[in-house]
Amino acid sequence: MKYARFYIYGFGVVCANSMVVMFLSLYLKSRGVEEVNIGGILGTYHAMLPLVVLGFGLLADRVSCKRLIVSGSLISTFYCMLMPQLDRVGYIVLAVCLGGIGLTLAFITVNVLFLKILPETSRGKPLSFFVASMTSGYAVGSAISSILVRSFDLSPVIIFYFAGCIHLVCFLVALRLPEARIERFPMIRYFHDMKQVPVFCLGLLSFSLGFHWGSESYGIVRFMDEHLSVRGLEMAALFLGTGIALAIFTRLAGHLVENHGGFVKFLVFGMILSGAMHSVTTWARNFPQFLIIRVIHTCGDGFIIFTVPMLVSLAFPSSRMGGNYGFNRTMNSIGSSLGGALSGYLVFRYFLGTPFLVTGIFQVLSAWVIWILRVHLPLPKQGASPVSPPASALQED
Repeated sequence: MKYARFYIYGFGVVCANSMVVMFLSLYLKSRGVEEVNIGGILGTYHAMLPLVVLGFGLLADRVSCKRLIVSGSLISTFYCMLMPQLDRVGYIVLAVCLGGIGLTLAFITVNVLFLKILPETSRGKPLSFFVASMTSGYAVGSAISSILVRSFDLSPVIIFYFAGCIHLVCFLVALRLPEARIERFPMIRYFHDMKQVPVFCLGLLSFSLGFHWGSESYGIVRFMDEHLSVRGLEMAALFLGTGIALAIFTRLAGHLVENHGGFVKFLVFGMILSGAMHSVTTWARNFPQFLIIRVIHTCGDGFIIFTVPMLVSLAFPSSRMGGNYGFNRTMNSIGSSLGGALSGYLVFRYFLGTPFLVTGIFQVLSAWVIWILRVHLPLPKQGASPVSPPASALQED
């Protein structure tokens, strides 16, 4: 397959990251870290992303994407090998910051490079497969951690060793990725891009998605472990089930947009479905209920996750894709940081399901705002690739 290396790398980097992030809260608790500090550490992990993600996006437009990807994989490998050696909270915070930098560098630049090398037409299918490879990595990584920690009753520290090996494989794959042409242009053009209504909608969309992801990274595993007493194989079944649903609905979103035109109605539907089910998670009382709610929630996420890179491609010229994609991920990272930190506070003050309720409601309200502004969003032409820049997209100056 022409883009096989990208699919493998995308799968691997998200798989390794999900192994760590989804069980980081449980790992920190096993090391005796207090509840409020766990929320702060998770917030720090996500807070590092907006501090560096925009800069990495800008770099992806001006230096070798391939070198940035390779560097990100090396930093991520080192982070996974370092974390098991640390006991003091201060050192853990510094290491978590390093992990956030490595993930950001690898994840942002591989997405930018993929968008840059795709042809101007017929991009929908490879884009949907690329996104599906990453969502599958999330499912597989989380399932592996569930089996290792809950079924085999191994110490949560094992997740770092497994994730480190996967990051090392990603490093080897990154060495074989192609390069993209580098174009020179004045930096002021980025600011011209920021004046557009689609940029506000993209920022709100990315923030709301990150906001609910922050609550997931804090509470999903903890909710299953402490509230539902879920076993390892059941956890693995959840992550595999949601991962399969995510991959299917990501591809379905691409198919619907290609054949029916537009994307806003599918996006808003996905946001409402995702947010509503995220809130309903609060009242799950047994594992079957929890599984059904989370699978339906993930179906909505599939529409959203496909739409984000598509909207980036519609709204921005390819020569400035890196910086503008970096802006999108910055908003996502800020949302994740606030979602993780807020979750720690809400759990401390109320109960474990509160973060799902709050972040889910926020996502539904964000969908309502985007629907109101839908007339200002760029739309793909009927019969054209969903990510080919249409006449309504931002133009070169």
